[in-house]
Amino acid sequence: MVGRGRLIADAPVAELIAAGSPAVTYVRAPRADDLRARLEEHGARVDPDPAGGWRVVGPDAAKVGELAARHALAVHELRPLRSSLEDVYRRLTAASVEHRAVGHPADAPGHPAHAPGHPADAPGPRSDTPLQEAIR
Repeated sequence: MVGRGRLIADAPVAELIAAGSPAVTYVRAPRADDLRARLEEHGARVDPDPAGGWRVVGPDAAKVGELAARHALAVHELRPLRSSLEDVYRRLTAASVEHRAVGHPADAPGHPAHAPGHPADAPGPRSDTPLQEAIR
């Protein structure tokens, strides 16, 4: 990965995405407030997701599931959210950008694309971008 003519990262794509992405898990549970309280007690950041569940930043999906089971809290959906290569590239090159486009809704403060540790994509199927297709 290159930014402003300098090598920023030299690793396989899977490693870049794993290293440049914190653990983010989408969770839906009937006793969501109880689960949220337990997760926050264990240091997780829990934010509402536009799809109706929660985005949990910190523990991976397995740890979220184990914590829910320990406290007898049912979980209806539990899945890891992955950052795209573009998301990781933007984070890694943020300090290297000479020109930045503005005016797009994603540029607005508070947009999920700018929240630390949040993949910009909403839960659900994701269509590949031309860059993702090119690296396959």
